[in-house]
Amino acid sequence: MRQDLTSLKVRYAEQGFAVLEGLFEEDELALICKESDLICGVGEVPCPHEGRVEYEGDGTSLRTRFGIHLDTPVFSRLARDVRCAGAAREVLGDEVYLHQSRLNAKTAFAARDFGWHQDLAYWSPRDGIPGPSILSVALFVDDVTPVNAPMFVIPGSHTAGLLPTTDYNLSRAQVSSAAAKFGIEAILGQRGTMLIFSSTLIHSSPPNISPVGRRILFFCYNALSNVRADTGAASFDFLASRDFTAIVPETGQINAS
Repeated sequence: MRQDLTSLKVRYAEQGFAVLEGLFEEDELALICKESDLICGVGEVPCPHEGRVEYEGDGTSLRTRFGIHLDTPVFSRLARDVRCAGAAREVLGDEVYLHQSRLNAKTAFAARDFGWHQDLAYWSPRDGIPGPSILSVALFVDDVTPVNAPMFVIPGSHTAGLLPTTDYNLSRAQVSSAAAKFGIEAILGQRGTMLIFSSTLIHSSPPNISPVGRRILFFCYNALSNVRADTGAASFDFLASRDFTAIVPETGQINAS
């Protein structure tokens, strides 16, 4: 793990993202998949605030569920796991807290796109995050293939910092310019693959018109040094946590208890 984290920091600095594989055991992944099934059922795990759940255009297919670490002990434990929180702390070089968690589902035949954007465009004006020392750890619940709407990233685009935008999504000109300079890459991998990416990395995902769905868990960690007095004040707590307690990364296997 230490060797992985060392190379992770180098790749993250250069590309704005890094991919790690083989960190989780098969029984852990089976449990994470089972818990995700419950979350995607929506009614199976009560949701105290309707704003935490977003649906696709059909009104029934889950698009996003926020605050998943509040829903099950498995996801709460996963948010504190050394493979997630420890990697974030290593890359950011600081103590971290969990800013946000969510499950994004790309339901077969139903999922719309996520346009080209940078996460900091949401987190800075809306949540009071002052700088880019905040990142996302994305864990693949299912295999992500070329056909079931993988994430697209523009490697190295994080070096340009936060680009101006009026509606969160970047313009065609901005994306075309970044892609001409850096290229575009689709992030593929088997379930259990972990993607760590910068809050200023330009990324997106297309609609899923295939018969194969896929789900990704996101745990977003902010550095304790990247907090100001109004951080989290403009959003619901499930979007922007107001609990800035540093996570002590936990070791051991993920289990149901």
